[in-house]
Amino acid sequence: MDPRTRLHLEAALTGEALAALRYNLFAERAEIEGRPEVATLFRTIGRQERSEHFAEIAELLGLVGTTRQNLEMAISGEVVEHHKLYPTYAAEARHAGDEPAAERFIELGGDEHRHANLLRQALGEMEAVPAGVL
Repeated sequence: MDPRTRLHLEAALTGEALAALRYNLFAERAEIEGRPEVATLFRTIGRQERSEHFAEIAELLGLVGTTRQNLEMAISGEVVEHHKLYPTYAAEARHAGDEPAAERFIELGGDEHRHANLLRQALGEMEAVPAGVL
């Protein structure tokens, strides 16, 4: 794949993911404000962003592999977020005097650590029991 095309696909993937998540938040707010018809609209569009647009672009990029590969990729991502990304963000926020953001980054890093452990556990269990045996 041409590198420029790949960059465009990755940017589109990010946009579709953000849109899907944003629409979910918008739907929740519409529900709180007593606008169920608007919430339904946001959820419908959000599902299309995720299940069609995001999925189609992810397929072109080859982002989904076997369950083993997906677990390994997920573990790697969670570890990077826990060990590097969020501690760096927290330190920079703290240095800038943004203590609430720093505290949130630390909390998120702890969540990512727990996620990595859960994923490792699932990988270990998967290796212990061949597919279809349960």
